[in-house]
Amino acid sequence: MFKNGRLPFLIILCLLYCLPSFGASVREKEHKLRRIKAQIKSVGIILRKKQREEAKLQREVRKIEIQIEHLKQQEQALKTKIAQISKEIQKTNREKNRLQKKLNQIQNRIQQRLLAIYQWERIGPLNLIAIQSVSQYLLSSAYLEQLISKDRTLILKYTSINQDLTTSSIALKGKLRELQEKQKELNRLKTQITHQKIEKDRLLKKVKRLRLKYARRIKRLKKNALRLERVIKRLKKQRLKKRVKIVRGHMPWPVRGKVVVPFGQYRDKLTGRFLVSNGIEIKVAPNTPFRAVAAGKVVYANWLYSYGNIIIIDHGRGYYTLYAHAISLYKKEGQWVNAGDILGRVGGKNSVYGTTLYFELRHHSKPIDPFVWLKPQ
Repeated sequence: MFKNGRLPFLIILCLLYCLPSFGASVREKEHKLRRIKAQIKSVGIILRKKQREEAKLQREVRKIEIQIEHLKQQEQALKTKIAQISKEIQKTNREKNRLQKKLNQIQNRIQQRLLAIYQWERIGPLNLIAIQSVSQYLLSSAYLEQLISKDRTLILKYTSINQDLTTSSIALKGKLRELQEKQKELNRLKTQITHQKIEKDRLLKKVKRLRLKYARRIKRLKKNALRLERVIKRLKKQRLKKRVKIVRGHMPWPVRGKVVVPFGQYRDKLTGRFLVSNGIEIKVAPNTPFRAVAAGKVVYANWLYSYGNIIIIDHGRGYYTLYAHAISLYKKEGQWVNAGDILGRVGGKNSVYGTTLYFELRHHSKPIDPFVWLKPQ
């Protein structure tokens, strides 16, 4: 028995897309096709918007990448300058140290010579003359004075050079600090731009994901539209043109047996709950043949898991009959049957009531009470 008296979703899906207009008229399918096309247009607008957003973000990310690359070049140039200035400072400091050593040496020499002069002055010129000749004394004194004069000149020269080096070193250190500050600013700017790139990349991934989602949706919608167009085309071709006379209360029964599940609301035997059935279930012996209640065209004949074989007949003017729980079917899709033709045989125990045939009558998509149309038993 069908749960809640309704066909399972798979059957409904087959009826919508595979069967010629069972449960839905051509007009309804055309209306659905228009809706799908409207969705395609609407989703297409969103997709194009996402494509523009993606292209814009790609351009922005590229600009940021160029900025980062430019900052890296500037940073590298600064590092090179900082390294050069550091070397110059080291060279200047080495030169200062060398000059300082020379100055110290000259100062030591001058001190020694001044000490010698002091000692000569204590001995006195007469005593020195006594020791050596006058000419030698005069030469020694003049030579010593010349040496001291030269040393003083060197001291002045080296002191001036050292002062220049000190000034140059101070200037270089100032320039070094300036470059280091500039490097810090570049690093800060690079970090800021890198964060911007990370955010843009995140947005780009999100937009790309949405763009792919809408592209897949449009693809599915177009596929559905194409399939629906084919169904509509087939429905128009297969529409039953032959008029079948169906008279209320004069339709023969598909099988003879006891109705264990009525049309509409009933109490379920297994659960005790009230359910709603769109058709009736007729209890019969296994392998009982069932027949067409009216002439028409077989539009569906196939097996469905847990429901056995099902056959659906189009009787024209929007009337359809459905027969389920068959163990075998004698008719195929597309065949014409007359009232009373054997359609197949009912299977084994298929519900809590035993072996039953499920029978349903519909007008367009609406189930109608079979008791009103079938002959009284």
